[in-house]
Amino acid sequence: MANITDPDRIATAGARLRGAVVAVVLLALAAPPAASQAPAPAATDDAFVIDDVSVSATAETATAARDKAIADGHVAAYQRLVERIVPQADRARAPLLGTNGVARLVRSFEIDDERRSDVRYTATLRFLFNPEAVRRTLRDAGITVAEVSSQPVLVLPVLRAEGRALLWEDANDWRAAWADDPSSGDAAQFLVPLGDLADVRDVSAEQAIAGDARRLRAIGNRYGSSAVLVAVATIESERTGGIPVLQVGSTRHGAGAQETTLVTSIAAQRDEPRGAFLKRAAALVRKDIETGGKGDATAATGAASSVVVTVPVGDLAEWLTLQRRIGAVPLVRASELVSITRGEAVVRLGHIGDEAQLADAFAAAGLDLARGISGAWTLRAGGGGQRSAVPGEVR
Repeated sequence: MANITDPDRIATAGARLRGAVVAVVLLALAAPPAASQAPAPAATDDAFVIDDVSVSATAETATAARDKAIADGHVAAYQRLVERIVPQADRARAPLLGTNGVARLVRSFEIDDERRSDVRYTATLRFLFNPEAVRRTLRDAGITVAEVSSQPVLVLPVLRAEGRALLWEDANDWRAAWADDPSSGDAAQFLVPLGDLADVRDVSAEQAIAGDARRLRAIGNRYGSSAVLVAVATIESERTGGIPVLQVGSTRHGAGAQETTLVTSIAAQRDEPRGAFLKRAAALVRKDIETGGKGDATAATGAASSVVVTVPVGDLAEWLTLQRRIGAVPLVRASELVSITRGEAVVRLGHIGDEAQLADAFAAAGLDLARGISGAWTLRAGGGGQRSAVPGEVR
């Protein structure tokens, strides 16, 4: 978003803001004791508070420098607000507002750490935007506001490897990738647990994958997070010519939101070190989450359900290989072996998403899920190659 630096508009806005500051001071002097003042904004409006806006300006006089700095601060605060509450895919359509336009959206602002000389002014500003005015402005531009909270989202990065689900173990370099490359700025904030004894007691990898509400709520509350994101990753290279492909199913729990799983596939670039690959993948998953699945990720929403499928197998070794591949599909929450014979295994799969999304998820993993004329489901190896990722591609 471009900066608005029209001198005439800034000068006009500076005069208006100077008058507003005087009015605020007079109102403060005449205000009743604190007990009878209006209540602070509700916690649900925290997303519309922009803190720590640093401003600095030089002009012919101290007053002119102050006016310019505060005017610039309004524009900067609005830009940060847009980055916070507008999905990334929609930010290019956000209205470009000058100082006057932004001032109409601001409920109040505070000045801290103010310093001035004859020609220079610096300060730190805090803005409280009017939520309804902001929503109306963005709605008129055809943009839906992504309601966010000032509380961070707690991320539990689970890695499925060699038939195990890793969360707190040192071998889980997927969690290390999230911890080493935290998100920054005012977009959705993500917090990775420390992995200490209290975390281990709160929730296991299996409980996180299963979406155990009580366990997830316990660790979320301890970290001050109203939402917990479980990001389950599996690395596959057998059917992609040796190119590592990371399949990630990211499910957000809590905060009153409908449970949604975003499925993202990221292929490693040629000769890309594993650590760099995982950090890049974590950044891409964060982007998918911030855009609400409006990018290339596949979104599956709804309560978990189950389906019984027949899996043709030749021997036990083949079944064990297929079992591992089934467990790596992001939408699969649980796999229960009902029966197994020399020629086939019958499995009950707990999953999220509808039947078409589940079939697509299996196809991406090189497995064919199909329903026969009788209505019975069959799952077999092969096919799905058309959906496999290529180096650098995100689906």
